[in-house]
Amino acid sequence: MTPEDFSEIMKNVKKRKLRKIGAGAHGEIYKMCGTPYAVKFLNPSVFPENRLAQAVLGIEYFLQKRLYDNNVSVPKPIGIMGVYHPKYREFRPGLIMEEIQTSLLSRILNSGKIRVGWHEEVEKANSKGIVVYDSSPQHNTMWDKVRKKVVLHDCISWREEVK
Repeated sequence: MTPEDFSEIMKNVKKRKLRKIGAGAHGEIYKMCGTPYAVKFLNPSVFPENRLAQAVLGIEYFLQKRLYDNNVSVPKPIGIMGVYHPKYREFRPGLIMEEIQTSLLSRILNSGKIRVGWHEEVEKANSKGIVVYDSSPQHNTMWDKVRKKVVLHDCISWREEVK
């Protein structure tokens, strides 16, 4: 994380300007308004202790960073830090990452471009030793409207291949 990234994020944390942009089985994603970032929080009912949430997000961060550094299309991970959660009104560990300008995938899922792009990204991840457990583009896939490409996300259940 660069000093500029950190400064930009800290300004936003103090103002507590977050807008929910997504949710899944394990957590929620919020836009950090006024920045190009989003933050992922894990659901406290699944991960009640901050230390556990921080450890799980740490694993996700390192997998996502490894994929990003190897040109697999995932949101650029920035880091993990305590961020004020507007719903729970407390500081919780959050995974800070670039925000993807996305379209609803369900509207464009029948596009062959999506399926081909998804297969290509999964194959790249697998070739780098990361096992992607999602079985189809319907799971944990976004369409980046700016870059016009498939982006994999939510690698919380993916694993590094043990050799």
